[in-house]
Amino acid sequence: MKKSIFRIGVVLVVLSLFVTGCGNKKSITGEEFKNKIEKQDKYLLTNAREQFEENDMLVSVYIASDKNYKYQVEFYEFKKEADAKSFVEGNREIFEKEKGNSNTESEVNVANYSKYTLKTNNEYKVLSRIDNTVAYVNAKDKYTDEVQEILKLIGY
Repeated sequence: MKKSIFRIGVVLVVLSLFVTGCGNKKSITGEEFKNKIEKQDKYLLTNAREQFEENDMLVSVYIASDKNYKYQVEFYEFKKEADAKSFVEGNREIFEKEKGNSNTESEVNVANYSKYTLKTNNEYKVLSRIDNTVAYVNAKDKYTDEVQEILKLIGY
């Protein structure tokens, strides 16, 4: 009986998050990403949009890296959410093919937000999507803390 009441309580809490919109995360634009990174003195920022000039699905692409280019966080702003979802799924398939024998992964899918992380073969990989935007990471796992600092800064 106690388990049933607990389960009902959990379901009600989850439903209330969706109804009130508390499950939603606020996305940022490429311009907001740029501004947040530029305010920090320890990162280099690259506008990489012209590398994808033939891709009409993208609004903007920025890369934030440490000053020695040891790690980076790529930020993609798509015109449509469906394109961002497709980008995440395609890259997730690539990440999963690179899995080693020992790995740690996590996944969250809530409302307008999804996040997939994978640690394998001394690498740390992240795909974090909010609405039509994606933060992409493929770095050495010794830079996990530094990468997470950037993701926290931008809210992803």
